[in-house]
Amino acid sequence: TSIPQLFNIPLDRYKHIDFSNRVNNNQNPFVTASRFLDNLKRLSTDITLKAKPDGSQMHPARSCRDIADYYPEKLNDFLGPYFIDPNEGSKTDALLVYCKLTERLTCVNATNGIIQSNQFLTNRIHYGKNIRLMEDFLNESEVL
Repeated sequence: TSIPQLFNIPLDRYKHIDFSNRVNNNQNPFVTASRFLDNLKRLSTDITLKAKPDGSQMHPARSCRDIADYYPEKLNDFLGPYFIDPNEGSKTDALLVYCKLTERLTCVNATNGIIQSNQFLTNRIHYGKNIRLMEDFLNESEVL
């Protein structure tokens, strides 16, 4: 039987799809089952690492505390290094940190140890419309 007949699919609905090359009857079923189980295992690992990231570069955790909570067996491996991504966004902005997992502490190395005090005074902040809008809002009487 063909795949459309097997799943009760009307033949005219999918007439542009060639199902003959989708199934290889000459393939060993043990090889097919082995490939299926390997793919299932990989998928299961990917789902687990998505739900419980391990702090690797491909699966950064939200914090060192998460790593300690998800993987209690790593408590002896307390320094790391691990990758964390607090905003859980792109993996590219993850930070390399060191974790003291027994105390659930995250240690981040500073990249710039000295900040110039005049660095923030070079550009003035202009509030403009936002202040006037807030003043109008606060001065408006409440009507009940």
